[in-house]
Amino acid sequence: MKKPYPVPTPDSRPFWNGLAEQKILLKHCRDCECVFHYPRITCPNCLSSDLEWKQASGQGTLYTYTISRRPTHPLFADEVPQFMAVVELEEGPRITSTLLNVPEDKIQIGMALTPVFEHNEKEKITLLRFQPADTALRGSAPSAAEDKPTSASQFDARGAGLHRPGERQGQRLPGLCRGNPSLLLRHRRPQSALP
Repeated sequence: MKKPYPVPTPDSRPFWNGLAEQKILLKHCRDCECVFHYPRITCPNCLSSDLEWKQASGQGTLYTYTISRRPTHPLFADEVPQFMAVVELEEGPRITSTLLNVPEDKIQIGMALTPVFEHNEKEKITLLRFQPADTALRGSAPSAAEDKPTSASQFDARGAGLHRPGERQGQRLPGLCRGNPSLLLRHRRPQSALP
């Protein structure tokens, strides 16, 4: 069995072809000027189908992240710990990706990021990753072997999202609903207030 890779669809193929040329292409609405990602056939803002592809700068900031200490699938065991991230691009859209070339203790919400185009010749696909824009923050992440738990209890606690003593905990965000306060309020309503 081999690792799964993205399969471009007719709607997403220009995005993947752009990555192969080391370009990030985003959909742009000619009617309302909205720039968005993931690729789709209508604008999520005004529902227009008058769309075009535009090249993004590729620069972004770290919106949020999580550290996966257990593989999401056995085929990804060689990538643990994996720094999964949501990157807010300069143009506005957010992209889910992974962070490379950064030690865990250097990861900070809001840090400037730059793209890394990871080409897999065998699969004929290029993946978009990100690394710190500031070269002083770059370094290597621990290998999977260095970060393996030393006891079963340690593995269970880390897999449950708990931290070992002295480990830095991630930052929590107030909410992911952007632009619609009523959704955010409904999301935060205590269980006892639900009908």
